[in-house]
Amino acid sequence: MDTFLDLKLVAPQTSPYKSPAQVKWHLEGSTLHVLFTVHLPILHAKKNYGPMDFPYDYDVVEVFLATHSSSPKNLPYYEFEVTPYNQTFEVKISDLALPFERGISTGAQAHADILERSWTAKFQIPLENLDWSGRREDLTGNFFGIFGAPPERTYWSLFLPPQEQAQFHKPEFSNRCLIDNISALILSPGMQFKTPLIEATFLKRYKRFFADVEINGKIEVAHVANTGSLKGCLETGSSCLVSPAEDPARKLRFSLEMIQTPTSWVGINTSLPNKLIYDLWKNQRYAPWTAFDRGQMEVKINSETRLDMALWKSSDFPQEKLAWKEIKPPLHFIEIKNVTLSDGHTALFPDAVTERGQKHLSELMLLMDQGYSCEIVFLIQRSDCTQFSPADVIDAKYGQLLRDAKKRGVQITPLFCSLSPQGIQLQTEPLKVIL
Repeated sequence: MDTFLDLKLVAPQTSPYKSPAQVKWHLEGSTLHVLFTVHLPILHAKKNYGPMDFPYDYDVVEVFLATHSSSPKNLPYYEFEVTPYNQTFEVKISDLALPFERGISTGAQAHADILERSWTAKFQIPLENLDWSGRREDLTGNFFGIFGAPPERTYWSLFLPPQEQAQFHKPEFSNRCLIDNISALILSPGMQFKTPLIEATFLKRYKRFFADVEINGKIEVAHVANTGSLKGCLETGSSCLVSPAEDPARKLRFSLEMIQTPTSWVGINTSLPNKLIYDLWKNQRYAPWTAFDRGQMEVKINSETRLDMALWKSSDFPQEKLAWKEIKPPLHFIEIKNVTLSDGHTALFPDAVTERGQKHLSELMLLMDQGYSCEIVFLIQRSDCTQFSPADVIDAKYGQLLRDAKKRGVQITPLFCSLSPQGIQLQTEPLKVIL
């Protein structure tokens, strides 16, 4: 991670500090390196501790880290802390209902330096001592900071949502984020939620577009922006995240955005993938598309069909918008599919028979025959998958058409997201495709 990310305020609702801490990290072999920078006008810290003092009683930065992404609720995980005066703290959490394991020794090192009006903290964590498998996708984590003296003490995190009272030990909000290509996981400006999402409990879905959720003991009806079956995601009692309606006059006050499964948050809002992929091209974040300096969403290719996106070079077509009766090669057409279904570490599409999806694949093959280049992007809104396959047991015809499209030259690009209450982060290294 070559770019610092800001920690976000968890509690209280307001703070005298604006973006007081940033974090970045990278893997070097089997060692995780983490760097925090903290900018505060006054330190709340002690050089010498008494017998009842702990680092988390003062200014402190923390790393939470789990090395088994498939374990229930990201347990066990490790907590590492350091203060400006280099007091450290290290525990292992195997069960949130039991006392934490203190006195452990993982070989982790932490060092802080106090600078003028700021301080930095570096962690070096040897993952082989944390029973890491060596698979980058098995690493999940979160980053925290606690700053200021009571009553103005403030609590910050990279992935934790706002709370009335800060509680850092919520491992369900850890993200699968500690991988080589993390530079691609910077929150794009367009995909940060304007208002932090609200924690809720999922109760049931009905009439396709409605879901009952419980928020602070009250049952609310949330809009479900997904026409699929959401197979494997609709467990009653699951934690979920909803967004409040921007229009106070809207009939439904909330929209369902994410549901938590045992291994990952899953994004169910199908209105987001097209914007994510378009922004990926527009912000020049995906190397295969950087040669294209023109792009358009919702491109009509005939009187009956629109595809999600087209890219082209201004040297081929100087116009900024395409009219379907005037299109001709070379153009690069892209169709985007939202993926929520998984089987183990394999992402699957579709989650229901999709005649529309079958039609899109047939259209892409026809375009290939006419001299265009074509691509289908499967945007996997979950972070627990390492490969992608068609869901043949659900829609065998779609699976066969996808194999035919591959043989005809259609590119298949599965990209996964890491989700948090603040936004959606897109990984730009495609997953392995199993056809």
